[in-house]
Amino acid sequence: IQNIDLIDKNRIETVIVNCINEVSLLSAKIASDLNIINPTLIGDKNKIIEIIRLIKWDFPEDSIINAKTESQAAKIACLLASEGKAKVLVKGHMHTDILMKEYIKSSHSLRIKGKKMSHIWYMTFNNGRSPLIITDGALNINPNFQTKKSILTNVIDFTSKIEKFDPFIS
Repeated sequence: IQNIDLIDKNRIETVIVNCINEVSLLSAKIASDLNIINPTLIGDKNKIIEIIRLIKWDFPEDSIINAKTESQAAKIACLLASEGKAKVLVKGHMHTDILMKEYIKSSHSLRIKGKKMSHIWYMTFNNGRSPLIITDGALNINPNFQTKKSILTNVIDFTSKIEKFDPFIS
C-alpha cells in the first residue's frame, strides 16, 4: 500500500499476493525472520504448503488463504487492505496489471487522493552488492515530466525508509 511510514513500527501486517513460487515465499520468510512483516499468504494453498516445507519455514497454515486464480488472490488481498487487516500488499507470482486493476477499484478506497501511484521493484543480493531499484516497468510506461517527478519522490521516500531495515545495505 502507499503508506511506507508504517515501516517504522514493528512487524507490519503484510499480504503476499499469489505467492506460489519459491522466490516470493523465501523473500517473505526473510522479511518475517527480520521482524519486518507479519505475513498472510494468498494463493493456491497446496502449492504454498509444498514450498514452505521445501524452504523449511514453520509457517501457520491458518495464515494461508486459498485462491485458485491471480484475480481471486488480488481481490482477497485488496479486501483485506480495505478492511485494515493488511497495511502492505506485496505482489507475488502474478501479472502486475491484474493486481493493479483490483487495487484501483473505488470500492476498496486504497488510493490516496492527489498522490500519483508508481511501481518500485527493490531487489537485494546476498553477495554484498548494493540493492537494485527499478521503477515503473509496468505502471507508468511513458511518463510525462510531472509523473517523473512523482516517481522520483516516491522512490526517494521509499528508499529513505527501507534503508535501515535492509541487511544488505552497508
